[in-house]
Amino acid sequence: SLGIDDSEISKETTNLMNHANAIFKSSRGEVKIIHLGEASCLALSKILTEKNIKNVMGIDERTTRMLIEKPQNLKNLLEKKMHTKITLVKENFSFFKGFKVIRSIELMYVAYKKGLVKIKDGNLVLDAILYALKFKGASISGDEIEEIKKIA
Repeated sequence: SLGIDDSEISKETTNLMNHANAIFKSSRGEVKIIHLGEASCLALSKILTEKNIKNVMGIDERTTRMLIEKPQNLKNLLEKKMHTKITLVKENFSFFKGFKVIRSIELMYVAYKKGLVKIKDGNLVLDAILYALKFKGASISGDEIEEIKKIA
């Protein structure tokens, strides 16, 4: 409906996936950090941005968010998880600049603040929403939950 051909998305998906999966290298070779699903979302977002269509991606996947927001921190995380030295190909960082992302935690916080959650006893509701997201796989610490509750 926006005049974007599937082949355009496929081509950009492959391009982004190849660059993402060549940023981090260990002694065993390139570290694969994103898959087809994440890469296709990034590709569509990039194409929309190039067409001056504002967009935001909902991404809870920590690896993809860190690739966009703080690739150096992702390097440190990979080293800890893989127990090995990781080197960076910094030239590939530029492929992941300018993406706009939001987490489900942030979406639910906005829904709560806008009064879209129609359940009484607001503080308990926010607490329940945040912990439900955490236990269903959203990447958020208990400290972050307490911080969000303080600003609510």
